[in-house]
Amino acid sequence: MITDSKRLFPEGRRRFAGILLDILLDVFYDHVLAGSWTNYCDIPLEDFVGNFYEELLSRNDVLPDELKSVAGRMTEQDWLGSYKEFPAIETAIHRMSQRLSRNNHLLREGLHDLKEHYALLSSGFHAMFPDLQLYACNERRKLYEARR
Repeated sequence: MITDSKRLFPEGRRRFAGILLDILLDVFYDHVLAGSWTNYCDIPLEDFVGNFYEELLSRNDVLPDELKSVAGRMTEQDWLGSYKEFPAIETAIHRMSQRLSRNNHLLREGLHDLKEHYALLSSGFHAMFPDLQLYACNERRKLYEARR
């Protein structure tokens, strides 16, 4: 999927497409998942995200310093819940691009590629996600069996 997706980027951004895709697809896939949440989970997205925020904040004492400083803003601004709407993805990508020391414009320009190939990249998520769910289920089972 990633290799095929690199070809969707124009020549000027293709050199950085692997890095761009790692970042862009991470956030974009959050967007796709949020938009199709009911296909994958019986718990409403708002409840799931709210529970995640509660758990995150309740473990503030063990979080790395960098995450501690972000967790409050993430919760207050509902970053995960907001990913359902594409403008929130744009905001997240712009935020991330500001932390890059070089070629940060390429990350922002990659948003155009996401929009242009939205359907194809979304279908890649839907093809991959059931495998990811199965993998996670198997890993949980292994952990459970190891604790017995």
